[in-house]
Amino acid sequence: MGFRDRFQALVKERGTTQEAIASLVGINRVTISKWMAKGIIPRADQAEKIARHLGVTVEYLLDIDDSLDLKQPSSIQQKEYVTVNSWIASNRDVILDLMALDSSALELVRPMIAAAASEARRRK
Repeated sequence: MGFRDRFQALVKERGTTQEAIASLVGINRVTISKWMAKGIIPRADQAEKIARHLGVTVEYLLDIDDSLDLKQPSSIQQKEYVTVNSWIASNRDVILDLMALDSSALELVRPMIAAAASEARRRK
């Protein structure tokens, strides 16, 4: 199968997009297009983030070990995954701004983030 085919299949199965994965990994969509067109395998750190995001092992993603018994997410997990993925995509700038904060500034906003997450869970 190979990385390219495995990656494309997982993206489709998980209901996500290459753009969302690119944003999460910190690369642009063109990089993923090059991987697909030229059969390039991502760097180890990128492969780890992608695998974690798609809910598989790096070995499975890179088609090194095809014998893994992967547990498919439930329909509820899948809906939550798509919701979180959409939120990440629509709040990319805010996320990047938070990531740029130094640790003391991050400690100041951490309670606000926790309160917002708690409120979002309560509304669900």
